Amino acid sequence: MHRVLRPAAPLGGGSSRGDDGGVWQRLKQIVGEVAELPSGERDTALIAACGGDFAGARDLHREVLATQEATLGGEDVLTLSTELALANVLAELAEHEEAAARYREVHEVYRRRYGEEHSRTLVVLDSLASALGNPGALRGELAAL
Repeated sequence: MHRVLRPAAPLGGGSSRGDDGGVWQRLKQIVGEVAELPSGERDTALIAACGGDFAGARDLHREVLATQEATLGGEDVLTLSTELALANVLAELAEHEEAAARYREVHEVYRRRYGEEHSRTLVVLDSLASALGNPGALRGELAAL
């Protein structure tokens, strides 16, 4: 049985002491708890940690992604997973341009790493097409990039 993350206090406002130490501690706690979950449950857990608020989840994903990029690198599997999760949240918020840019970044890494026809590559490509409002239409076009 997995732990359920308790809803987060807003991350951007600092701690009750008026500094960002509380924010950093909460971020470290959330990242640690989410890392213990199976990969398929991490997106939902991060959103739940933000009280179901997609804007809060977007901000949390950005903070987690920045931490992972700094410590693990931009092409690490966990970093890419977080980048995809952020792209999904951005798509939910109708922030399609940024979502598409993040899908493109991950697609390029997956294309190089796994090949054009690998399921991971194709799933990201379909997510990109959906974010642009044209599901399934980009497979041929972007696979040629």
